Amino acid sequence: MEETFSKEIRPTLDIIDQLRAVGLSQEISLPQIVVMGDQSSGKSSVLQSIAGIPFPRGSGLVTRCPIELILKRAEDPSSAWSADVSIRWDKEQPAESGSASDMDILLTKIQRLSDILASTGVNGFSHHSIVVRVVSKDSPDLTLIDLPGIVRTATAGQDRGVIEQVNSLIDSYSSSPNTIILAVVPCNQDIATIDILERAARADPAGIRTIGVLTKPDLIGPGGENEAVDVILNKKKPLKLGYVMVKNLSSLAMKSISSSTESIIKGREEEMEYFSSHPVFGPLLDRNLFGVSNLIKVLSRILVQHIRRTLPSIIKDVRMLLSESKMLQTKLGYNPQETGDVRHSLMKKMNDYCHYFRKSSRGEYRESKGLLAISEPEVRMHYLLSQRFKVLHQRVMEQRPLFEREDSPESVLLINELRSHKGRDLPGFFNMHVFSSCMVMFIEEWRASMEEVLFDTRTVIHQSAQKLAQVYCQNYPALQESLFKIVQDLAGPVYEECRDDSDKILAKELEPFTSQDVLLEVVNSIRFRAFDNVLKQVVESIDPKAFDGNRYQIEEEIKKKLGNWYMRRHGVDSQGNLQEMITLVQAYWDIASRRFIDNICMHMEKGFVAKVVSELETQATLFAVTCTEKELAALMEEDVEIARKRAEIAEKIKVLQAAADILDSASLSVA
Repeated sequence: MEETFSKEIRPTLDIIDQLRAVGLSQEISLPQIVVMGDQSSGKSSVLQSIAGIPFPRGSGLVTRCPIELILKRAEDPSSAWSADVSIRWDKEQPAESGSASDMDILLTKIQRLSDILASTGVNGFSHHSIVVRVVSKDSPDLTLIDLPGIVRTATAGQDRGVIEQVNSLIDSYSSSPNTIILAVVPCNQDIATIDILERAARADPAGIRTIGVLTKPDLIGPGGENEAVDVILNKKKPLKLGYVMVKNLSSLAMKSISSSTESIIKGREEEMEYFSSHPVFGPLLDRNLFGVSNLIKVLSRILVQHIRRTLPSIIKDVRMLLSESKMLQTKLGYNPQETGDVRHSLMKKMNDYCHYFRKSSRGEYRESKGLLAISEPEVRMHYLLSQRFKVLHQRVMEQRPLFEREDSPESVLLINELRSHKGRDLPGFFNMHVFSSCMVMFIEEWRASMEEVLFDTRTVIHQSAQKLAQVYCQNYPALQESLFKIVQDLAGPVYEECRDDSDKILAKELEPFTSQDVLLEVVNSIRFRAFDNVLKQVVESIDPKAFDGNRYQIEEEIKKKLGNWYMRRHGVDSQGNLQEMITLVQAYWDIASRRFIDNICMHMEKGFVAKVVSELETQATLFAVTCTEKELAALMEEDVEIARKRAEIAEKIKVLQAAADILDSASLSVA
């Protein structure tokens, strides 16, 4: 069973290694084991024992970038040891990268590539990875990522910013839900206060993706073994994946590791002999808790199981991101200057712009093509205009003369007009001069609201034109400006024409006119409402008890009060004339205001907006046909940021498609 599992390890790991090689880790979190620990925790020695290759060693921050270690067991036991090293970035590989024929050369290459990354990074530190691939008959099938050791204080000549950089890198890896944290913990320190375990607990509160490696058991102080036993048995600082204790190779074995792989085997034999003969660790029954060999088995099993568990979500994410990226690429369009189809592209842009400008002005937002743009509030021109028309209606209605009190402005105006026009008129006769004079003054108050809606209509046209240009010509700033300028140049003269026509509409209203039937209907309606109101007030004011329920007396009292109201309202005297004039003014004002609002709004749509739309279609086509080649090149010069985005999305699609092909070839469809 163990042999069967071993045969399945490499193909499973290869899938993730290939996905990482094409750059998918920049888009999706991939399953990985990340080695973390303090600078003095024995982290490099653990990696060296697992990989069988030397790692840079020394004091301070030795690892200055992530190191991705891909170990493969050679299928042919007679195959020679081989390795190669490179930098995972989108630049050309340095001359120092490439294959290494022995371990000394490999170590030199790792150090030189680390120096290159340090020189190009900030504070001698880089987030780019060095990729080390090793194939050997003694190598395990395993992939690990080594991170710089935790930094607490900056050394002499070292910027304090490196502390934040290292912490940020460690946090970015450990917080990923697909990262298995290999926490290296030295036994010769107080395990309860080890920083890496605290960091792991913050990133992995449930402890389900953290495995601990206990190092330096030979340096445990007298009486400290019992604490180490509690940890290895998962009683203290428990982790779901548990702990494995290792004893790093001796100094002699470390020095001879580059000359022969036999020293690795010898070192591991010494390690197991140490644990077997140890008075505290030796009696423990579970021998799988000790030694580098067991650590390798545990890590391989954990990583393979983790990969199998997360592959379905990776497939789903690749499919989703690939689809979204292709949609974005379509939205960004292509650069016509690269295809030589520049003028045709300009004509199409112009036609699309005019098409959706007209659609927007008519309130036709449901067309599938261009729906994304039309759905944006700034380009819903018809809706925005309807809102302005509602404001016009509200402003005019607020000016309706109510004549609620005799000292109100409109009442005073009407009374003064009646007095100033008093001549030889017979009592009870209607004075047309007074009526016309008052209506002229009331209607003139509409002018400000009319000019406001006219100005607002021009503003809506400008705003919608500019936003539409930004949406449909988003890649071409010069074309956006040209289209907007065309609309501005067209809207200016049309605005002046519309202003003159609006003045004429208002001027017509200054000469009162309507059919008698309509006016009489409104007059009677006002009178009926007034009578209903006063009747209700009179009835409510009568107390039947005051008349002992005498119906005749109650009816007489009602008649008396209604009679008094009628004489005040319709009597042949100055008060009666005033009330009749108020009724006529209000009736005609209601008719004229509705007519005025409808005519102005209709004129804004047909005489202003529709005219701009029609002339735009003509001018835009003419502009596209007659512009010179130099002007054409300037108009269709693409925005630098858009070009950058297109290049980025093309590269992203390339990565995602390569990942999809890898998964597909592994019989995992991501169609």
